[in-house]
Amino acid sequence: MRKTICVASLLLVLCLTCTAGAQTEIEIEVVKTDRIVESPMDTVNRVLALTDAEIGVLEVSQSRRTDIVGPGVQLMLAKASELPQLTHEELAQLQRPTHASLLNYPAQFQGAPLRITVYVHSVMETTIAGRTVWLINAYDADGQEQKGLTIYSLQDPLPSLPPPAEQTRKGLMVFNPQQNPGGTKLILAGILVKTFEDEVAGESFDPNSPNTGVRMDFPLLVAWQVSKPHVAKGIPTATKLLIVLVIVAVIAMAVLFTMLSKSIRRKRVEAMDPAQRWHGRYTPFRDTDLDDLDDEERDDTEQIDPELRAAAEALHQPQDADQQEPRHD
Repeated sequence: MRKTICVASLLLVLCLTCTAGAQTEIEIEVVKTDRIVESPMDTVNRVLALTDAEIGVLEVSQSRRTDIVGPGVQLMLAKASELPQLTHEELAQLQRPTHASLLNYPAQFQGAPLRITVYVHSVMETTIAGRTVWLINAYDADGQEQKGLTIYSLQDPLPSLPPPAEQTRKGLMVFNPQQNPGGTKLILAGILVKTFEDEVAGESFDPNSPNTGVRMDFPLLVAWQVSKPHVAKGIPTATKLLIVLVIVAVIAMAVLFTMLSKSIRRKRVEAMDPAQRWHGRYTPFRDTDLDDLDDEERDDTEQIDPELRAAAEALHQPQDADQQEPRHD
């Protein structure tokens, strides 16, 4: 009796264990099924959905006209570090404001993901709040005039650029976009932090303050992705050469075939009997003399309608000058 109870207890425990395991597996299955994979663009929009406090930080940053390393930059660097890399198609979905729009309406674009195309003028590696960034000074590539931008990039742009034309002791690498615009052209996925005022070298200087240059406004952005412009893949050079060779070979074969056909036809005609070269018994009229015609063939010419013969002879006879019809100019 005791053995029977023990066996029954063991079976009951095993059944409960299996049932619990099955329920756990079912729950796990449900969790896996209900999980939603977020697209890169959804991640960008979620991370850059600013709170009221974050908007206030950007407003304060905008009011500090000469500050380019303040809390607004640090906030956007932290958010940009969470953003994924985008494909060329996803980059095309980002806003592409003009340089003038960034300067005149910064509040409309602050904190928004943007696509900016630039010609890089200089790059320098630096650190902000313990984070390694690359300071990029560039020109707007979408406009016709050279309008400057300043970008803090989380991604190293140097692998996408040619060797610098100059490098200073402080690590500033200077490029020459005027001489090599294609090599220094980059597409950035970035965020507008603010616009700031800076002192730049210009043609006009205050003689009383020789160290003060022209003051201008510049957009300040944080970039999380740097890439070369997308170029559609063309036919490789070797393939192009092969196609040209095939076309030349086909044309040469067609020419040779035509020449060979004419040569064979000419030899066949030369090998024929002269009497058969003109398709049997036919001979051209220009090579035929009426005296060479036999009586039967001569009789065939006499069967022509007399009126038709007379009209033909009259047509070929020259008319007198007084009988000719007057010409009307």
